[in-house]
Amino acid sequence: MNTIPTGWHLCACTNFKSPRSFHVQLRDDGGSGLRMLTKDLIKHHRSMQNVEIQPVLQPGRLVCAFQPDTGLAYRARVLPPNNYLSSVSVETLDFGEQLKFSAADLTPLPDELADRMPPQAVHCRLAGLGNSWPEVASSSLAERMLELESGADEEADDVKLWVEFPAATAET
Repeated sequence: MNTIPTGWHLCACTNFKSPRSFHVQLRDDGGSGLRMLTKDLIKHHRSMQNVEIQPVLQPGRLVCAFQPDTGLAYRARVLPPNNYLSSVSVETLDFGEQLKFSAADLTPLPDELADRMPPQAVHCRLAGLGNSWPEVASSSLAERMLELESGADEEADDVKLWVEFPAATAET
């Protein structure tokens, strides 16, 4: 898997759970690289529809996860534990979301697609703060995240910020 290049990157905060659990998603290229990757993931999934999938279901395994209702595909990691007969829990590498998929909608992720770019979502937490957003709402970042999480600002895109990835922590 590629690493995030050292230095400052334009990011968006996503998947707000608490000050101790949210993601920043790389947005340096305006999302064009991720859009191309998504198109290639969809093509890959369609080409693999009749492949035996049992090995894909191992926790930690990288998969291509296809959502039939939206027609989108994601790079994802299988999460433990799973009820493999009904659904499989995964975390998307590029959005940081935890989703459930039917086993039939998961295919092995080829190295070429896994290595094309580093995971675009990085799990983060704000150190030294409480467990809920209201406890830290005095910070402007936390206030903005609360607005987005509650849906109060329906016109908003997301919280954008610059994040520095030092060499020691740039591996994903």
